[in-house]
Amino acid sequence: MESFPVHKTHHFIGISEAEEFLRSGAEYLDLFPRMWKEWFVLDKIPAPSPADTELAFEQEWGDLPILRRGVLAYYPHLQKVISLLPQPEFVALRTSRNRYKITPQEQEILATKRVGIVGLSVGRSVAVTLAMERSCGMLRVADFDTLDLSNLNRIKAPITDLGKAKTLSLAEELALIDPYFHLECADEGITRDNLHDFLTVGGKIDVLIDECDSLALKVLLRLEARKLGIPVLMDTSDRGMIDIERYDLHPEYPIFHNRLGNFEPPAHWEPSPEELKQL
Repeated sequence: MESFPVHKTHHFIGISEAEEFLRSGAEYLDLFPRMWKEWFVLDKIPAPSPADTELAFEQEWGDLPILRRGVLAYYPHLQKVISLLPQPEFVALRTSRNRYKITPQEQEILATKRVGIVGLSVGRSVAVTLAMERSCGMLRVADFDTLDLSNLNRIKAPITDLGKAKTLSLAEELALIDPYFHLECADEGITRDNLHDFLTVGGKIDVLIDECDSLALKVLLRLEARKLGIPVLMDTSDRGMIDIERYDLHPEYPIFHNRLGNFEPPAHWEPSPEELKQL
């Protein structure tokens, strides 16, 4: 396995494909002019006037057919063809307001980072924020569940997504924020069989964020992360606490800050009531 699956929420297409989709009834959303004009004035001092910007656009693109301007993406679930900036310009413009909260050099470093998230209830908000800020270059998420109405007190998703896989619902949301962002999904959730791959395929992830419900899985995640030297973060929900276990710095550090002692779970382990009390 070289990577986990990527949901086909959208496709980058050529002109002939776009024309075919449009003939079949798809809607065309031409966002390229607006994006290009905003990109054109980026970092220019003094900023060009609106008239100068419009003139520059017409000189650069005015003679070209609309479908020959920019990158075309088709979103099947929306039946829309959308024109976009190419990836370098798109990413530069979309992250331009990150400066100087972080430096351009720090943004480049973050673009190399790989983050794993297990559990997509609270974890969905984490995933959306990371992708929205482009705080990592690759995001890998895992959840076997589908969306229910009772999830919507903590998941920002439309009721039209009820019954949809949480991974797919997230993928569709992120594709409309940043179609170039790299998201991989373990739709079956995390199991003993895929845990190691989830943390290592394509290169070891840099941070594991645990937002799953199963205490047994929480233990297994930490044991494997500790072997691999991967730090673990967990929002413990109560009292606004963030739990941090830096296995990258302390490879012998006890899981759960030694609340379980020197514990190695047997196969198919589920915590007993006594073990739950220790947590």
